[in-house]
Amino acid sequence: MQKDADTSFNSLNLLSMLSVTTLIFSMLFSYRVIEIGPFICPGGIFAFPFIYFFADIIAEVHGYRAAKKMIFNNVVCITLFNLIAYLSLKAPVKPGIPNLSTFNYVFGHGLSITVAYSLAFYTSDYANVFILTWCKKFLKGDSFWIRSIISSAIGELSFSLVASLIIYAGTLTFHDIVQQITSTFAIKIIITILLAKPAALIVRMIAKREYSPVISDGLPEYRNNMLN
Repeated sequence: MQKDADTSFNSLNLLSMLSVTTLIFSMLFSYRVIEIGPFICPGGIFAFPFIYFFADIIAEVHGYRAAKKMIFNNVVCITLFNLIAYLSLKAPVKPGIPNLSTFNYVFGHGLSITVAYSLAFYTSDYANVFILTWCKKFLKGDSFWIRSIISSAIGELSFSLVASLIIYAGTLTFHDIVQQITSTFAIKIIITILLAKPAALIVRMIAKREYSPVISDGLPEYRNNMLN
């Protein structure tokens, strides 16, 4: 056992807050469709893979239950965020205030975005952490970065299919939606691969600094790999 390990989960709260921050950012930029070469993507494409990045680290260090709780809390947060935004848009405003249409454009689709993101995020991130921890048993806790890429890829594809069909229905043609899903998934995979090794490094750093029953009472091979 590591003698100097902290007895509290100092990283869990920070990772959870970072996760919901990237989730809200991605949600707000959903309607800002951008072009990256031949790819057509939502504006939040660069932040979105970090949602699974943080979820994978939480699941690996703090456990499957902690990751599930984080996912549920994130759904509550984005639902509350959209509810407050909706009520704020319904409040009377002083005539002559500039850029009111901009607020309506960004926040005026609260219901559809809430449904799309809540459903897509919960199912996709739940699948992500489930696959990550399920594969962990068969690999004896090894190859986190490979497990992270595989589980994140499945989660991201699931999210793209569910969210895009709900969010862009009626605003983009079917051809554009298919192109958007394909382009978004391709870029997400590239970013996910780039983040896999840094995620593994962060897992190792947290495991060395903090006490975790997932590490301390888990697979012996995994515990030795993380703490040595």
